[in-house]
Amino acid sequence: MRSMIIQAKTMQIPINILCKYPFLNASMEYVKQKAIAPIDALYLHAGILDRIRTIFADAMENKEETKALAHDSDDAIYLYPWIRIILAFMKLPRVTNKVANLLSKQFNKLLVIEDESTLVLIARDQGITITRVAENQAIVINTVSFPFRLPVLEFLKIEAKFKSPAWKLVNRLLQGGYVFLRKHDIARMIEELVKNKVSEVNPALNDEDLKNTFMAEPPLKIFYDGLLASTKEKIATTGSVDEALPIDDSAFPPCINAILDKNTKGVNLTHSERLFLVYFLLTIGKTVEEVLDLFRSQPDYNEKISRYQVEFAAGKHGKQTQYKPHNCMTLESLSICKKADPIFGSKRCTEPKTPFKNPLTFYRRTSWVRAHGASQSMMSNASKSETPDQEKTPKESEPE
Repeated sequence: MRSMIIQAKTMQIPINILCKYPFLNASMEYVKQKAIAPIDALYLHAGILDRIRTIFADAMENKEETKALAHDSDDAIYLYPWIRIILAFMKLPRVTNKVANLLSKQFNKLLVIEDESTLVLIARDQGITITRVAENQAIVINTVSFPFRLPVLEFLKIEAKFKSPAWKLVNRLLQGGYVFLRKHDIARMIEELVKNKVSEVNPALNDEDLKNTFMAEPPLKIFYDGLLASTKEKIATTGSVDEALPIDDSAFPPCINAILDKNTKGVNLTHSERLFLVYFLLTIGKTVEEVLDLFRSQPDYNEKISRYQVEFAAGKHGKQTQYKPHNCMTLESLSICKKADPIFGSKRCTEPKTPFKNPLTFYRRTSWVRAHGASQSMMSNASKSETPDQEKTPKESEPE
């Protein structure tokens, strides 16, 4: 099995790589060549259901790694599409987002230690036309090497999927019509593609025949009903209601927007600004990697130190405490509050019926309204009165 080669779109990819990265287009080609019906695959690969159960449980615990994605056999190639099918059956966006985050992070950890030739192969399978430049042509800045390059037009297509300012073209190394990238950048691109692929609407949503066939099998129905029940129980007993909302950068409060503007321009942030930005972004659901992508714009950026500090703030070190962002009173004392700033200020901060105590409340109410299809006129009215928020948004306690 290990020596088998799958050819897809003129590329040849070894079977062991397909097992390791089952999201590849070549992996789907492998499944087609085997011509095994989806339901039959579950019976032929007996451990898939247990692995799916473990992956869902790990995802609901907000883990970024799972042992259930072992790639020592071609089980993983069938496991991946069935995860997406089960998510389509459930129709629970919050669960889908958590599973997508777990899978994409797991694959990222593998990609960053992958050999460069395989990384290029994987990227090209996903439509990222990178090339490895000769060592004497690689650009090196402050001992950091940028050995890969991507045509600028191709980069712009990918960059549109990233909301982080660190991925804007103006913050990238551009030369001769190419954007030069590090190995870490390629892994992040693929990670984002995987996350989007798992999160997107699956055709199985409309495949009632597949769902009916699945539910007609007693062992499969028992498995699904149990998985759905345990997952819903986990949703009901953990987290706050706004976790189901998509992360919306356009809903950021003035204080955050002002700091992000400084960062984009390469202005050195103060210690207090950095702490507040990290705490805020992690609290609303940004990942450690997404936060680090922002700080790479800082003139004194140090990968090792920054990673440890951000992971510490995320509760991955020390006492494993995840810190919350400062409240508005503290931000004013630190001169970080920008509610009346001529550029970043907002009437939602300066003229609310009930003043905000914490920038998280500004963000949550704004993103909730937008996520539920509120019109611009509704947002305008909300600036003058807090009544719409109080009547229609979920009740929440404001962090002090």
